[in-house]
Amino acid sequence: MVTSFKNAILPTILSRCQQFFFKPLELNLISTIISMHYQQQEKPNEVIVNSAIYLSYGKPGKVIQFIDQHFESVFAVLNAFLSNKAPAQFDDLLSGLEAFMSNQTEIASKSFQQRASFLAFLEISALYFREFIVKNPLREAHCKLWDFKNRQDLSIDSRVILNIMDTIEKYNKHIHANGNIGLLSYSFCMTISKIWNSQFLQMK
Repeated sequence: MVTSFKNAILPTILSRCQQFFFKPLELNLISTIISMHYQQQEKPNEVIVNSAIYLSYGKPGKVIQFIDQHFESVFAVLNAFLSNKAPAQFDDLLSGLEAFMSNQTEIASKSFQQRASFLAFLEISALYFREFIVKNPLREAHCKLWDFKNRQDLSIDSRVILNIMDTIEKYNKHIHANGNIGLLSYSFCMTISKIWNSQFLQMK
């Protein structure tokens, strides 16, 4: 049994397990593993690979997952959504989310496909917003897809970011509870837009 969240395992099961803890791998070692993984197929460009490695918390499997999910397109949607100091546009986020879900065509079942791609969008969005409040010197060198300089210029209230991340977690649970994807995607984009724009209303 392998897990990243020991507290999610029932105590009755955990008490019967011998526990082994693995430290996150170094970035250069992950880079070697990823190069080996993509030997038999076209390797993504270096910017995408390095950004995925940075966001993976030292987990090679996460790097491959992010790359396969085209995480860079989620970053592009969020960069565009938050590109100006003016209030962000709800329609921009919704159209970006819908485009991302429609492009994930490898899964046969459309319903399952949309659910899985929405969950991927939420997970990657949480990582994106995490960088607003995490000060990591490795970011500038490794995560070129994240437009950090422009985000810094906004003087963002960290409480707004925490509210957004809490909202992402709530919608993650709604999706796992088999909520309607169409309604959830619309509601999610509307909620995120309101939270983000609230800081600009307070400035006036």
